[in-house]
Amino acid sequence: MPKTKTGKISLWLGISGLLVIILLNVLAENAYCGLCPEGYRLDGNACNPECYYSTPKCLSPSVEPFCNMGEDDSWRPFDIIFGLLAMTSILGSGIMSFLSIIKYRERAILIFIPAILGVLGLIFVLGEIFIPH
Repeated sequence: MPKTKTGKISLWLGISGLLVIILLNVLAENAYCGLCPEGYRLDGNACNPECYYSTPKCLSPSVEPFCNMGEDDSWRPFDIIFGLLAMTSILGSGIMSFLSIIKYRERAILIFIPAILGVLGLIFVLGEIFIPH
């Protein structure tokens, strides 16, 4: 365990950032995604028409599952706020861990995990800024 105050703050910021990311993934999984249109049945990663399962098979095309999140955008501000909170927490944990490693000579093994998370978070943020998609 970290001995310095900045090391402990760094560790808890990293843990809280990871918990927020897990929360975002759970919320995204349990949202309204993966629905098929009426008359279609979800089969793996495709929505097949109901007549596909009868004899003779129909020639209607399969479609991709869709998300109904566009109908109600009330979830969007929470998604943005939690995403910014997670990235701020991860970047803050990286800064605090490097501060405790360099300035206070913290050598606990657990302090290197937030440092790695901070570097990966910085790479992610720089990629979002400089690489268009």
